[in-house]
Amino acid sequence: MTTPFFKLNNVTYCYPDGTKALSNLNFELPKNKKIAILGKNGSGKSTLFQLLMGLIQPTKGEIHFEGVPISYKKSAIANLRQKVGLLFQDANNQLFASTVKQDVMYGPINLGWSESKVNQQVDEALQLTELTSLADRPIHFLSGGQKKRATIAGVYAMSPSVFILDEPTSSLDYYFSKQLVNYLDQLSDGNRTFIYTTHQINLVYGWADYYIVLHDGKVLYEGDAEGLFSNNELLELAHIEKPWIFEVYQQMNTGLSSQISPPSNKEDLFKLMMDLNFIIK
Repeated sequence: MTTPFFKLNNVTYCYPDGTKALSNLNFELPKNKKIAILGKNGSGKSTLFQLLMGLIQPTKGEIHFEGVPISYKKSAIANLRQKVGLLFQDANNQLFASTVKQDVMYGPINLGWSESKVNQQVDEALQLTELTSLADRPIHFLSGGQKKRATIAGVYAMSPSVFILDEPTSSLDYYFSKQLVNYLDQLSDGNRTFIYTTHQINLVYGWADYYIVLHDGKVLYEGDAEGLFSNNELLELAHIEKPWIFEVYQQMNTGLSSQISPPSNKEDLFKLMMDLNFIIK
C-alpha cells in the first residue's frame, strides 16, 4: 500500500482564546492525486493548510509526512517546505523581487542548487507558465493573471512533490481561473500531489479526483465526486454548490434502467446526451 503524503491522527487545533478551529481530524491525503478541500468560510481550510506547512503546530494529535511525524525543528521544517510548495491566495503576498525571473529564481537559489540547475529549473518554469517573454518585466507591471502565473512558476521552480493552493483563483474571473487550472494540468505529470481549495465548484469539478469536505472544523466527507455531489443534504449543510454538469447528468439519469457514470467535463456530457438521444430513437 502506498504511503500517503500526509496523514492526520486525531488532530485538533485551538486558537489562543480556546476556540477550536479544527477538531479531531483523522484522514489521509494520498499521493499523486488532485485533492479538493471544500467548505464554507470559517470551516478550517486555511488553518489546515498552515498545519500541513508546519507554520503552526496541532494543539493535540499528530501529522505525518511521508510516514514520519512532522518535527518542528528548524532543519526539519526547511526540509518539509522544500517538498511542499504553497500558492498563496493573494499573489501580491508571494511576489517580492524586482522582476519575474528574479522572483522565480529566489526559491531555487535559497535551496543551494548549482547555478546551472537553478537556470534550468527557472527556464522550464517560465516556459511552462508562458512567462518567458515577460522574464525581465517588473512585477508591478503584471496583470492579476500574470501574477498568478508568476507565483506558480516560483513554486514549480523549486520542484516540490506537493502543491498546496489556497483559493488560487479568488481574484480572477472565470476565464483566467480556467487558464490557471490548465497550467496546473500541465504540471500534473502523475508524480505530483495537488491540494486545492476553492469556492468555484464548476471549475474544480472534473479536475479533482478526490474530495474532502470540512464543516465547523470537522470532516464531513472523503471520497469521489459522485458520492459527494449525490448527497444533497451534505451539500446544503456545507454550503457547496452542485456542479451544473453533474446536475444535468442527474436529470438525464432519472428513470434509466441502468446507471451511467457521471461525465467529468462538458465534452463528455454532450457525448452522453447524443448517445442517449440515439438510444431513445
